Amino acid sequence: MSTIQPKLRILIFYNFNPSEGSNITSKPSQEDRPISLLLGNSDTVTNNHLEMLDDLERFKGENIKLIIPLNYGNKKYGDLIEQKAVRMFGEDKVVCLRHFMNREAYYRILDEVDVAIMNHYRTQAAGNTLALLYRGKKVFINEKSSTYKFLKINDVFIGNSAKISQLSFNEFIHPLSDDIRKKNVENINELFKVSVKEDVLSNLLK
Repeated sequence: MSTIQPKLRILIFYNFNPSEGSNITSKPSQEDRPISLLLGNSDTVTNNHLEMLDDLERFKGENIKLIIPLNYGNKKYGDLIEQKAVRMFGEDKVVCLRHFMNREAYYRILDEVDVAIMNHYRTQAAGNTLALLYRGKKVFINEKSSTYKFLKINDVFIGNSAKISQLSFNEFIHPLSDDIRKKNVENINELFKVSVKEDVLSNLLK
């Protein structure tokens, strides 16, 4: 007769360090400046840029700026995405990041973002996602991603990128309330407390 041992579940995470330089007091401006949309985190196919560009195309007549990080991964794929984005939205509305940027410069870009879309189906861009949430930004993640599920069950407010095609432009860009932004930061801090990681590592090394 055999016995089945229960599975051991241990919380493991590495240090994202996404809060450095964040500014939770920054809010999307309602002035005439374009609404900044960040799409993805790299020039890799797993970002699913093509389907999201198709979903966003109906907003091309709005006052938007589409920022697409394409500075590491597959250069030919990045070329394809840049060409399609410019063809769909116009060169004046597309900013593709094609060269290496240090963290400080990249975080300055994140400070100016109004809405971010991480349309990955698997865990990817977690550091970017947390850095954006620390800045009070509205973030959409695909519901297929374990990142989406993890944040949802831990009461972090995020949108589902698979539902963007069903939203009006105003619904899509509507900023998070102050209460939600602050609650997101509180919940993320609780999830990734250094003391929790130290306790887990201490128990593993006993």
